[in-house]
Amino acid sequence: MEMHSKRIKGHTMLSFVYHTMGTVFTSQIVLDEIAEKPALLAKVQHFQNLLEVYLEQINTRFSPYLTDSEVSRYNRGEITALTMSPDLYFVFASSIAAKLATHDAFDANYNGEFEPSGFVKGWSIEVGFSKFLVPLFQFPSVQAVNLIGGGDMQMETREQSDWVFDIGIVDPTDRYSIIRTVQLKTGAIATSGISERGAPY
Repeated sequence: MEMHSKRIKGHTMLSFVYHTMGTVFTSQIVLDEIAEKPALLAKVQHFQNLLEVYLEQINTRFSPYLTDSEVSRYNRGEITALTMSPDLYFVFASSIAAKLATHDAFDANYNGEFEPSGFVKGWSIEVGFSKFLVPLFQFPSVQAVNLIGGGDMQMETREQSDWVFDIGIVDPTDRYSIIRTVQLKTGAIATSGISERGAPY
């Protein structure tokens, strides 16, 4: 995990970078100030360590590229829908529901195998955000938090704060080009498309 700190718009932003699931995750904590607050920084670091462990556990369990993951074991027929763990069953059932809801635009079956990475990444962001970032609002200096994974992100800003996240929308044909910027205080958005994951065919 890498940590960076910089001043933006009169605030201090702490950024924590994790490399997992074949992509880069970044969590950002926006503080109204940072001077002389070692106890707060220790708490932030603690939650970031927990988040890093959580994301790596998700990768270990659900990556189709790791031979001993639950997904790989399912694809080899070593476990079935009747014997899989409750978490894998949730991913499996949610992927089917997403396929139906999107009229096959989302399909976790790829080349004859179960490949739920698209769902797992968004799900892990949602859970990791609520478990390890939202609790930081117990500290009054924390103005906003977000979690980004491969262009998908969730964010929340304290209601009375003036902080706004500037979010760049990546050109799907050129991952280094931003075609539009939107501003959000609280919500979720997916910005990468094929620029991050590649074309589906």
